[in-house]
Amino acid sequence: MFRASNPSRPRRRRIPGGRSLAAASAIAVAGFAGLAYAVDATLDFDAEVPGTVANTGFTGVLDGLEQGSAINIANGNLELTSGPGDFTSGGSAPQVNALGVPVDPSSAYTIKATINVPADLDAAYEGVGIFLGKGQIDYMKLVVYDTPGTQSGPFANNASVDLEFDSGGAGKVDVWDSPVVLGGPTAPATIDLTIGVDPAAGTVTPSYVSKAANGDVLQSVSPGALNTVPAAMLQDPLNIAGILSTNKDYIEPPPAPIPPATNPAAAPFTTEFLSFSYSNTVAPPPPPPPPPPPPPGGGGGVTPAGAVCLPVPERVPSTGSGEIKLTVGQLRTNQRISAAAVRRANAIQNWLDDGIVSDDLCGGGIGTADLASDVQVAAGTNQAVAAPQPRPVNIAAAGTGGGNVTLTVGQLRTNQRISAAAVRRANALQDRFTALTGGDLTPGAVTSGKIQVGSVITAKGSAGTVAASTTNVAPAGASSGNIKLSVGQLRTNQRISAAAVRRTNSLLDQIAGGLTGANFANGTIGSNELG
Repeated sequence: MFRASNPSRPRRRRIPGGRSLAAASAIAVAGFAGLAYAVDATLDFDAEVPGTVANTGFTGVLDGLEQGSAINIANGNLELTSGPGDFTSGGSAPQVNALGVPVDPSSAYTIKATINVPADLDAAYEGVGIFLGKGQIDYMKLVVYDTPGTQSGPFANNASVDLEFDSGGAGKVDVWDSPVVLGGPTAPATIDLTIGVDPAAGTVTPSYVSKAANGDVLQSVSPGALNTVPAAMLQDPLNIAGILSTNKDYIEPPPAPIPPATNPAAAPFTTEFLSFSYSNTVAPPPPPPPPPPPPPGGGGGVTPAGAVCLPVPERVPSTGSGEIKLTVGQLRTNQRISAAAVRRANAIQNWLDDGIVSDDLCGGGIGTADLASDVQVAAGTNQAVAAPQPRPVNIAAAGTGGGNVTLTVGQLRTNQRISAAAVRRANALQDRFTALTGGDLTPGAVTSGKIQVGSVITAKGSAGTVAASTTNVAPAGASSGNIKLSVGQLRTNQRISAAAVRRTNSLLDQIAGGLTGANFANGTIGSNELG
């Protein structure tokens, strides 16, 4: 059953007879039949709300299973530590801390939560998400899960967003799932989970939007309206909607029992919920994400076969698992990360603008597709194909100052703008590194030993030099919205800064290994650049 708490918000839900929900805090779930529900409930967890469950603003917890020590309002977020239970019709421990608010099934509505993706959501059946239901065996939930299976892919996880339900203990039904990457440099920083519910039509519309630390949309996924969930379940006046977090220690029974040793409980983890809302309007499905960028030009987008470049040691990725505290020192650390990215970007810009020389190019690395149309090429033997000796990239030393840094929302916003500017600069340089031209080369830089192995130039042609490429930095976007003085915001800012550092490091590695035709636009290297 749904245990109600005593809310003290200005908008007060009412029950028949004129009693407020505050006067009915101990009534059983049946007491909510006929409740005159509020139009909406929006929780942003900026402050505690006395009289609600653990002061969160949620007015009840499913079946009264509350572990207050695992619920915490801090730093402008709701921090919820997972428990070992899960919604189930079988032998698992029951779901605890399923915090929620009553919903009105007489019209369509939307349930939504924004979540900071936990870095340690990394074991089978750990999950966080949103739910609708009235008990352990009458529920529907949309959850980000780490699922079991053979670990594969660049970040070795099997994470997905899953929609499932159980109606009256008949058994769990998996309705829809979609894969999502939860680790590595392109992992999301936040996920918006949304369920649009139309009780009259008997449909639900699940969706999720994953966003990178800099706000870029990585995935925007929805299957559209589904009619798999029983309409009677959606129309139940006793339902509540809310959030959950679980490190489930039980697998749905297979044909034979699973020995406990093969299915240990995952370790508890803490999730930051940035916001939750219930609204008597149905949100449209999210728009599709922007199309992927076109493949790099030049040399057919590949390094010519037989090119001789230098090996570059693989960088060890940061785990980002260190503790972040809301302090001036952490603000200054984030600022230094941003400054490091800016210094790298400036150094790479200067390296390009000084002109690319022959030693910067891999032996046999310039493809025939990169040459101007009037350059004549024939089959032949290259001269002295050798590894490059790239010029150093001179990165300025870090300054000793940093100015007066204060622990304020304004300073956080300033840091985020610096970080975002560094990301835009790094992105612009990445774009330029797939569209260099002959104008970026010094005269005579492409000697015979730099031409694709098995090819020789028989006539240089007469084409003039193509203009050098430029670093086209995108303008700053609109305001980044509500900035909170919180650990979550510090972590977001740090992720943006770290993304800029990673991208500039990738370009530094390209330079260190030597440039090839994959870095140049087709048909742009003419007679002036040929040695």
